[in-house]
Amino acid sequence: MSNNSTRFTVTLAAIILTLALLGGGQFLWQQYAIDKPLAEVLNSIDGIDSFYLDNSNKINDTVKVHISLSNVKNLQKTYQAVHDGAIKVLGHNQISIFIHDNRTPELEQLYYTVHLYVQEGISTGNFAAMAERIQQKTSASGVETQVYVDASNVYLSFKSINADMYVVVPRQQTEVK
Repeated sequence: MSNNSTRFTVTLAAIILTLALLGGGQFLWQQYAIDKPLAEVLNSIDGIDSFYLDNSNKINDTVKVHISLSNVKNLQKTYQAVHDGAIKVLGHNQISIFIHDNRTPELEQLYYTVHLYVQEGISTGNFAAMAERIQQKTSASGVETQVYVDASNVYLSFKSINADMYVVVPRQQTEVK
């Protein structure tokens, strides 16, 4: 009986030690192979106030990068730098970037007003007309606007006296299931 009790205790201690080592290793890997290198990359990008990672979605291996932006001069360059830096550090993982800003209800309403122009520009490919119509609409509201387009996204930056809003609209339409 004593022999079985000793075996059970040793086995339990080995399991606990193994789990502690694995957990500690995972923690160290996260800290030194992911968090610190990503922090170095993101801290070097102008306009990023703060950021955090959410990699809790283990099912499809998607990592969510949340960034808080302010006073961004070129949203397209900033977004691309974040995306490229995250890919460099995280490797082949799926990455979703979520932008947080200090938007106001007025800026949100203005965006909803010009959102139709963005969708029309994506649909027709006439981005010059889209940008011109957005500029006309937003300047009438006293909001400074920048519009950028690349092969993947349309980037919109709205600035008013005490707020700013940043929106990235994918050009490829996702399938609705």
